[in-house]
Amino acid sequence: MCSGKGKLGKISSSSECFSSVIPRSLLRGASFINLYPPTHQIFCKGGMHFDLEKSIEVNMPVRTAYNQWTQFEEFPRFMEGIKEVKQLDDKRLHWKAEIAGQEKEWNAEITEQTPDQRIAWPSRAGAINGEVVTFHRLSDAKSKVMLQLEYDPQGFVENVGDVLGVVSLRVQGDLERFKKFIEKRSRETGAWRGQV
Repeated sequence: MCSGKGKLGKISSSSECFSSVIPRSLLRGASFINLYPPTHQIFCKGGMHFDLEKSIEVNMPVRTAYNQWTQFEEFPRFMEGIKEVKQLDDKRLHWKAEIAGQEKEWNAEITEQTPDQRIAWPSRAGAINGEVVTFHRLSDAKSKVMLQLEYDPQGFVENVGDVLGVVSLRVQGDLERFKKFIEKRSRETGAWRGQV
């Protein structure tokens, strides 16, 4: 197993790893260049992994934003390509999605959940190795939602710029749709206040 660690934890790959920042010169496609900061890249013998981080300010209290994010089965309403999320129990999720025109299914297990602060769910399969979403109070009526994603592009898109462009746009779009969704409703669709 790889001994390197990304933001989301241990990387599943072979034993030789090192990390770097992807230079912008490698990011093909001018429309993508300014959409994401330099991205942390972890190379392992036999593959590479990317840590991508995006955030958005939401005009809702942090408790409301967090409560809505605990409703995983609502994700298809604002996450592009997500067809279905089934919450199997308090910790386990089953995802169905369309990625690059292909149907994908994978399981994820919530490993950390602290109300109004953080939810983490490393995936057991699929190109996305794990996600962490954190919630930050900006004021009584405003909060910031930050999403960190660890992604393995192998078998998805060969060009680094295309990988980062597609994934970055999708993640930012998901956050913007989440913002519209929760602000339009003015309240969460449900809540789970347990801790993992």
